[in-house]
Amino acid sequence: MTAGLRKIHRYVGLALLALWLVQAVTGVLMVFHWEFEDALVAGSAAPLYPRALDARLAALTSEEHGRRVTSIYPTGGTSGRFDVFLETERGETDVARIDGVGTVLARWTSAGDPGLGGLIRAATVLHQSLFAGDGGRLLLGFSGIILLSNIIIGVRLAWPRGRQWAHAMWPVGRANGAARWYAWHRAAGLWLCMPVFLMVGTGILLAFNDPLENWLHAAFVPPTVAAPDPASTATIGAGQAIEVALARFPGAEFSGLRMPQKQQPWYRVRVRQTAEPRRIFGTTAVYVSAADGRLLAVEDALAAPFARSALDWAYPIHTGEFTGPAGRLVVFTAGVLLIISIGCGSALWWSRRRPARVRA
Repeated sequence: MTAGLRKIHRYVGLALLALWLVQAVTGVLMVFHWEFEDALVAGSAAPLYPRALDARLAALTSEEHGRRVTSIYPTGGTSGRFDVFLETERGETDVARIDGVGTVLARWTSAGDPGLGGLIRAATVLHQSLFAGDGGRLLLGFSGIILLSNIIIGVRLAWPRGRQWAHAMWPVGRANGAARWYAWHRAAGLWLCMPVFLMVGTGILLAFNDPLENWLHAAFVPPTVAAPDPASTATIGAGQAIEVALARFPGAEFSGLRMPQKQQPWYRVRVRQTAEPRRIFGTTAVYVSAADGRLLAVEDALAAPFARSALDWAYPIHTGEFTGPAGRLVVFTAGVLLIISIGCGSALWWSRRRPARVRA
């Protein structure tokens, strides 16, 4: 049985080595990618001033005919900075980074940012969907299930007996060649098994989030509102909608906004309540009428059903942010150990092939 498990562990790992290595490398980068990206953008940061935000949005749409604002989110790296997403006539997306009083700090066109910031954003999309949208996310979900199974098999094979734990966890002084690669592959696997088990497990939940929402009936149903008559009804601005949402949840922080659409004539304003596990992007949402500023509906993350709360916890556990900087550092370290384990496992397989190749 052990020999069979070893073969499964080896050949499944080799078959999916490239995909898992890409996921590990981009995952390590993503732990602090907000901070990296914000550090590359010079300029100010300021607390959000909703009315100044309205003025900046009006200027962005009037200066660039054919573009419309679709959403606004905090950058996640430096407090007091926000990304405004603008859709072009061709359906492409441009981004303007502003501070809380509307000062434009940087611009990226639909062609992307050719610098390091662009590479960081590309790595993020690669990690989340392989540049293949929903299909890519589902593929990553299935590969995560296989990775989780392979980790369980690896831990079963590597589990030390008796008093071998100290030597297994820190195999200093091992011989060269295959024995050394095996020892460090085993040690890295034992060190990372628990955090990576949580990381991969929650990553699977994130990959299958939409199907799980439908299956568990955990998706919130947006309000149904008739589209306002633009000839007779005044439309409130995004800043006013944010003020309504923050008034509904005093002490909460702005986490994002989706602009009204023809069939959805309301603002969806996300806020983060203090007790939510997310670091920046809270999952409490307030729906505000674009016609008159009425509060239409509320998704309170702290009062959500169990299934909805479980899905909301997946992301902060996956990134480690639910325990603050220490948790993010643990996730970063676990990702590095996963890369080391993959590298040592590959070197072990190659070192065992070499004698056979030489004899041949």
